[in-house]
Amino acid sequence: MLLWVLCLAWWGINPAEAQSRKQPLDFLNERLKIPESIRFVEPEYVESGVGVPFGVDKRLSYYTGNYAEAIARFSEGLRRYSYKAEMWVYLARAYFYEKKPEDARDTIRQAAQIMSDLSVAFWDPLLESMLSEIRKRALDQQAQIDFYTRSQEDYLELFRLFRFLGDEKGMVGIVQRAESRAEKMSVLATMVAVNTRAAYLGEADRWLGLADQLRAELRAVGFIPPAPKQIPNYVRQSVASTDVDLLEEAHQLQLKVDFYGAVLADFSALFDNYLALNLPSGAQFVLEGLQREATRLRLKADTSNDFAEVSQLQEEADAFDELQRSLRERLGESGL
Repeated sequence: MLLWVLCLAWWGINPAEAQSRKQPLDFLNERLKIPESIRFVEPEYVESGVGVPFGVDKRLSYYTGNYAEAIARFSEGLRRYSYKAEMWVYLARAYFYEKKPEDARDTIRQAAQIMSDLSVAFWDPLLESMLSEIRKRALDQQAQIDFYTRSQEDYLELFRLFRFLGDEKGMVGIVQRAESRAEKMSVLATMVAVNTRAAYLGEADRWLGLADQLRAELRAVGFIPPAPKQIPNYVRQSVASTDVDLLEEAHQLQLKVDFYGAVLADFSALFDNYLALNLPSGAQFVLEGLQREATRLRLKADTSNDFAEVSQLQEEADAFDELQRSLRERLGESGL
């Protein structure tokens, strides 16, 4: 409920006014009743010959997930007859599923211009619903990036969702996450054999390249991007210890923390290793990982209906928070 109110406030919608509506529209509801415009004339629609192909294209293209073909088919049908509201709705949905939110929004706006008699009762609330779905998609994608995926494509997709929503803070956050990934790859490059090091350094360059690309996109839409983060040129000689076993242990623990469901002891051991290696940035990665895991556990607790499970998850999250506080104090006391 709170998320719904925040979304309404984001788009300048009065929550009380929205609540007073009898039945809000659901953009993605395939059974949504779509009204006809006063400009729709059944004989003209039949004569245009687009009705039968439209039904076929829905079954063979849209419902099978071939949204690019559905877009082409629906667009052609609307060029021949533009007063069938249902075709506009399905065209907007196809753009949405094709991950083209700007085109989905513009489709609804164009339909509202052509069939203005439906604007207040249908097109405007349908657009509100579509924007709400975009925000939900962004929140889901944010969770994927924070807890699961490491794909640059996912980072770029989320950045562009934030750009569509005009969310400057969200866009800046993705730039900073990309640079954090670059720094992590640079640190990990000090822990592996020479023949593997180049791959990590190449990954670091790719993440920095993504950050630069996103800065350019921020400028293009009128926002001032954050200053580039100065990432140290980490080399094996920059760490206090050249103990190969310690380096390899830190490398394996970092991979476990990032990908394999590490426990509290793993975080503590990795933190100790980074202090021994004189790598405060690595120790900071551990603190970020602890915060990420605590957040993940609380989100999981919020979606559980099992009281015992909820209690256990909250206790685990508290333990991660407590360890984070303890390690943060140690990092401050270390002087690194």
